[in-house]
Amino acid sequence: MDYSKIVSNKVIRLPIMWNNDYFPHEIERILTAYIDLLQSSNFSSDKIEVIKTFQKSMELTVTQYYEGKPALAYESFNDGMKIISMYLSKYIVAFKNIYKNETSLYRARVNVSTENSKEYSNDDMFHIPFQLRGKVESQRYSISGLPCLYLGESSYVCWLELGKPNLDNISVALVRSRKSSKDISILDLSMLPHQIEIDAIEDYLMIWPLIALCSICAKQKDNPFKPEYIIPQLLMQWIQRRNSEKVDKVDGIRYFTVAFDTDEDIDSFNNSYLYGPHLYRNIVFPVQNIKPEGKCDYLEERFEITKNISGKALQFFRNAYAQNWNEYPEIQKPYIVVSNTKLEYENTLFQSIEQALKDELEGVTPDFSAIITKLTNEGFYNHIDGGTWDNKSSIYFQDDEPPTPQKGDIWSAPMK
Repeated sequence: MDYSKIVSNKVIRLPIMWNNDYFPHEIERILTAYIDLLQSSNFSSDKIEVIKTFQKSMELTVTQYYEGKPALAYESFNDGMKIISMYLSKYIVAFKNIYKNETSLYRARVNVSTENSKEYSNDDMFHIPFQLRGKVESQRYSISGLPCLYLGESSYVCWLELGKPNLDNISVALVRSRKSSKDISILDLSMLPHQIEIDAIEDYLMIWPLIALCSICAKQKDNPFKPEYIIPQLLMQWIQRRNSEKVDKVDGIRYFTVAFDTDEDIDSFNNSYLYGPHLYRNIVFPVQNIKPEGKCDYLEERFEITKNISGKALQFFRNAYAQNWNEYPEIQKPYIVVSNTKLEYENTLFQSIEQALKDELEGVTPDFSAIITKLTNEGFYNHIDGGTWDNKSSIYFQDDEPPTPQKGDIWSAPMK
């Protein structure tokens, strides 16, 4: 069988943008198109029947949820998960095998509200304390009222998940894993189809429907109810239930961001992901030790907020000229795409923030004034005529005043 025909087909490109008016119909469309692709590629007929059964369970799950029957929806979801659990178990990996030595993860918060500006302590940058669980909104993998620790593998992905706020108005924290984190297990759903080795492709194709249903971009980002969150939230509940039954313990889920607005954004993400997947990956840990107030002991024993700084003092680019996408197609280093322009990650503010956090941790005090002077003299924006605000990417170039910061105090990132 020619697996390249499958993994290169746009049907299985992730994440997924959807345009149907009715979300249950979108679930049917996604999985039916996938099954059609497998059948046309001579994939195992027995395994296709397994996927068809999974499809029926997922369609019933979403329909029952829409009917206001969450308990029945969970049972239907559980039925579907029983079908693919033998394949899914191969993607449960030890934290220590994914993240070597002292791992650097990141967490971000908007630090400006409509009334005042805040500077957060390290403690503020952990998950929302139990006594304030009323502030916890529904997020992709977590229901309202349940604190979770959402972390990014880069400060850039945290910024994406916050909705690309003005860079002056975020605080970014460096999160380090403690030695006790070695016992953590992760369900890794962060693989794109074209990353998979040939000897693992069949198992991956069996769990692709689940990854896909957890990777649908939110169409109405400001709506309190997001149907795109139904399946990932049920997956987290399924994991927690299995943990309580001591079956294949999983502490968190690793996944790629779906914070994109257009098909072009997704195409750029798929290309960039090959060179710097960590720039786009998140990991979410639900709390485990519930108590009236404070933080989860289990998570605090395994992670610590070591430093946090504000992006207010820094500019966006340093020491490099941005090159047009078409003029500089050969970039092989980790990069991001801003307004159809490739930018090497090492030349962005996000890399500067991450390095400054690490330097402070090692006792090296960054000279931010020197950084700013260097940026002003050599930075990217000096090579742009005039000043502009790029509304698509929330990047501010000299001269113009930036727009009003986003309203409200966003507690956690990533969250979309």
